[in-house]
Amino acid sequence: MYFPQSQIKTNLSTNGGEFVTLSTNENYIGSYWSTSSGKYYTKKNPQDTPYEELIKFAPLPLNNDSSVSILGIQSRGSIENLNPNYEEVLAYDLARGVDVNNPEIRLIPQYFLPSPSEKEYSLGAFTRYLCKRTNQNIYIEINKDTFNGLKDASSEYLFSLYEPFKITWTLTGDTASEVSKINFDVVSQYEKQNKFKGLVKYFKNYSQFYKPS
Repeated sequence: MYFPQSQIKTNLSTNGGEFVTLSTNENYIGSYWSTSSGKYYTKKNPQDTPYEELIKFAPLPLNNDSSVSILGIQSRGSIENLNPNYEEVLAYDLARGVDVNNPEIRLIPQYFLPSPSEKEYSLGAFTRYLCKRTNQNIYIEINKDTFNGLKDASSEYLFSLYEPFKITWTLTGDTASEVSKINFDVVSQYEKQNKFKGLVKYFKNYSQFYKPS
């Protein structure tokens, strides 16, 4: 399929929580490109084949909290595709009295980019909050409120489908490479201890937010 250069944007990137693949409904992390008509595709550009169409998570219109979005698959797929044990999840929610048909409380985590404070820089490290899709090696960075909601099994969230966790991220050091190694080792160790396959690949830059000490 041919796309005029004036009608596409190439070499875009996502850390997750923005798109799912149309064919599998799985969270997408990596390069993508878009068209002026509002279509999104995997890979860096149309010449990088084969590419797949992406579907954006629809925003939640009744909630001003940018940390969450309702599961808004625009065409193919539904919530059942998030978890192979969806029937068990539903049974658990129903047993707890959760209204699973109320769209205002069935929220999923959305990607959040943290911004370390000056106090955290003075301490030399800060906490990054993430969650893992249950039974799938899919990771999304989230904010603290979303982390607490999932951890506390708040009925506001689809907590049964996500496992929240946190890591300590080093911010300062003598060199960026030194800080990068520290962070990589921390994430690698966490991946190994918790059997979170692919976690080390989630972070693209292990010296992210670095400042010289």
